[in-house]
Amino acid sequence: MSGPAGSALTDCAFLVNADPDRVLPLLAHATTPDERLASAVYRTSLRLVRAADPAGRRQLLACNAVRWGAGELGERFAAVAVPGAPAPEWRVDWATGPGIDQRLLLEFNGHPSGVHALGIADVGGRPLAVTADRDGLVRLWELVSGDLVGDPMAGHTGGVLAVACGELGGRPVAVTGGQDGTVRVWDLDGGVEVGAPFTGHGDAVRAVAIAELGGRPVAVSGGWREARVWDLSTRAEIHPPLTGPENWVFALACTEVGGRPVAVAAGADGSRWRWDLSTGACVGRPFDDDINGAAALAVTRLRGRPIAVTNGSYIDHPVHLWDLETGERLLSPLTGHGSGVQAAACADVDGRPVAVTGDGDGVVRVWDLDSGTQLGEPLDAGHGVIATAVADLGGHPVAVTCDHLGRIQVWSLVRTGPAGNPLPGAGGVQSAAHAEIDGRPVVVTAGGDGAVRAWDLATGTPARPPVTGHRGGVPAVATARLGGRSVAVTSGYDRTLRVLDLEKGTDRPLSNPPATAGAVASAEVDGRPVAVTGDWDGDVRLWDLTTGAAIGPALAGGRVPAVAAAETDGGPVAVTGGDDGLVRVWDLKSGDAIGDPVTAHTAGISTVTCLQVDGRVVVLSADRTGDVRARDLASREPVDPALCETATGERVEPPLTGHAGTVSAVACGHLDDGDSVAVTADADGVVCLWDLSSRTRIGRLPTKAGSKVTALAVAEIGGESVAVGCGSTGELWTWSLLTLEELHSARTSLAAQVHAIATMRVDDRPVAVTADVVGTVRTWDLADQTLLTTHLGATTGVACGAVDGRPVVAGYGCDDALRVWDPVTGDLLLGPIAGHTGQISSVACTETGGRPVAVVGGTAGAVRWVRPTLGEVRFWDLATGAQAGPRLLFPDRVSTVLAAPDGRLVVHFGPDIAVLSRRPAR
Repeated sequence: MSGPAGSALTDCAFLVNADPDRVLPLLAHATTPDERLASAVYRTSLRLVRAADPAGRRQLLACNAVRWGAGELGERFAAVAVPGAPAPEWRVDWATGPGIDQRLLLEFNGHPSGVHALGIADVGGRPLAVTADRDGLVRLWELVSGDLVGDPMAGHTGGVLAVACGELGGRPVAVTGGQDGTVRVWDLDGGVEVGAPFTGHGDAVRAVAIAELGGRPVAVSGGWREARVWDLSTRAEIHPPLTGPENWVFALACTEVGGRPVAVAAGADGSRWRWDLSTGACVGRPFDDDINGAAALAVTRLRGRPIAVTNGSYIDHPVHLWDLETGERLLSPLTGHGSGVQAAACADVDGRPVAVTGDGDGVVRVWDLDSGTQLGEPLDAGHGVIATAVADLGGHPVAVTCDHLGRIQVWSLVRTGPAGNPLPGAGGVQSAAHAEIDGRPVVVTAGGDGAVRAWDLATGTPARPPVTGHRGGVPAVATARLGGRSVAVTSGYDRTLRVLDLEKGTDRPLSNPPATAGAVASAEVDGRPVAVTGDWDGDVRLWDLTTGAAIGPALAGGRVPAVAAAETDGGPVAVTGGDDGLVRVWDLKSGDAIGDPVTAHTAGISTVTCLQVDGRVVVLSADRTGDVRARDLASREPVDPALCETATGERVEPPLTGHAGTVSAVACGHLDDGDSVAVTADADGVVCLWDLSSRTRIGRLPTKAGSKVTALAVAEIGGESVAVGCGSTGELWTWSLLTLEELHSARTSLAAQVHAIATMRVDDRPVAVTADVVGTVRTWDLADQTLLTTHLGATTGVACGAVDGRPVVAGYGCDDALRVWDPVTGDLLLGPIAGHTGQISSVACTETGGRPVAVVGGTAGAVRWVRPTLGEVRFWDLATGAQAGPRLLFPDRVSTVLAAPDGRLVVHFGPDIAVLSRRPAR
């Protein structure tokens, strides 16, 4: 066991009850696995627990531990006694979550519109993150706690696109570039702008850097086809604009080359330029790559020589190293990213030069630049990384990442390994196929991390360790039988095809294709197993899986993102779907096209598959707009896709089609004979009734011309199933689901558009409860459409419950207060109950401990961007209006609460859900 600090980290009572400022300094002392796990859960919850009292910390830590796969630790947190607080009544059975990595030191949200620029500054001996986004504000953050330092700094009249940090007159400053075309300087100690902005760029400033020129601090700014150099002390522009790029300057960095200060620029046209800051002259020829644009740039020194680290091709997403003295590329490309690299930073870790790169999938990789190898497993930032930086946190090297959602994360560059036991990740699945291993059904997935995985379909657990033969993402996989064994054929962005033995876990390459294959299928030709590939150069190729050799010349057919294979009476064929929306069929023996291409889609095809249906081969294709088409392979004629069945007998269910406009309301119910039906309404005013068993439209329900149905429900009147609808112009309809006719003429008694409707029975009468956009709640007798009660007030959500056998309606409104009404008399029974401190977004009715309660979800306090928004669930006794037990806190805003029939609660908060059950009474 480690020392006293480490021991405290395994004491859940201490972590729950102690002030977070006492806990924070101890987190770095975790050494044992249990200490590191508890430290990781606490650290990644820090912004939340600092905003909560001990009882709230108990709930938040327990919830996050379960989210991140540490269920036993979550139970220990939940069991902690909090002085003055009751024991928790609910436990988190399970929850979704991203998993946890002990290298993640801190995570917080700071910007409403995503972080677009990041720098690191030393202010009073404290490392601070300087961030900016499209709201035009510049913010400072403590990297230890995630606290906002001072007020946001305002000055730019548009978004801020670039930040660089340095010193001016011994004081820490930040230089920013904005969409307003200005370059501004900020005193970070005082939080004020220094002097007037620099002007001269005719358009947005997308990159800035700071350097020294003859002992004077200078700023370099990049815009449209130029860079400019500014003396920060005299406020003068030093040179005429530095020119060369034919497009935007996206990134800038400064270093010394041969003892002279040099600015390095990366352009949107893929070029990289070097300028001597003393003379303003271009240094050497520009060096470039086969890319569409350079988004990432950092500089460092490797073996005493200045180098640049940049992103590479958008096809296989490498990272390149360049010698800044010669302009030549160093080493082999660093590969592994599955999407475009958007950010780069450099640092020294334990005396080794390293680069930190982040891509559009949210994957962050750390590279040893001396050996050209990746250090440890990738960091999972979760969303597209826009900016990275490195800092020293108390002698501890860290990386800081920012994403387009406004999230800021701090990562240790020396810790390794995950914490907890979350469900294993799939590496960002890009393709999948099914197979068998030792008689067990498995699904084979390939992802952005280049790994191919096999998962047991019954348990969801890995059937084999991942195989990592590819040096980049894998966009296509197919399975086949080779020599009696199951194999997977994979195509990678590294322009290789590989054959993986699923039983042995080994793989080997096929002959390298000239372009990346975006689609793979398997077939048999004259008894030989073959792979069929469609590549991005527009060629379809055949490969012998036994020898690895290509079979015959390529078949031309336009860029092919989708391939399938099938066996017909005439022999094996390949079916390809192209970017041009055409489906083509190929004879795999002769290599000839069979018939003319079929114009199946108006958009590029994303997938094709072949199915056996009643002895026919049917081709299902889908395009990028979501349109799905089915055609008979022999006749090329359209068929009903609802007839298609897979080899397992499962139906391929197409969407119900019949609405031309956007579907705006849906309700489900039963006909008098028990058949399941759905009622749907669209933005064009069309209301349809569907048989859910046969997936056919039964008919249309009549509405008034110009009216749109905005809410639907199903009820029963006099033993007959009916649909109830409310319209955008105040109508209330009831339709017979048997005759499809109106039971009553549409009644126009609603003053405003209804957005919610619920039905119940009151004294054996069918009753509807409606809530409109101005907050009025009405109850209606559906038998004769008479208005029973009206409640005026801003009500935006309702739920139906019962107290002592009598029906009640619970609702909330814009005043974030709960009210309870009698739907028979319209009397207000309870409320307004104003115990919520934040916004209410959902209500449900259930029973807890034998008491009828309303379960209300929303936020704990006002929604704020620069402080954490906690989610809250409260319970209110429907009979007395008293709070029924302690509130529950969640790591993000609660948007929905559902009461399950078995008494459990389903809570949707942020991007995740949690399922809770009541603890047994003690």
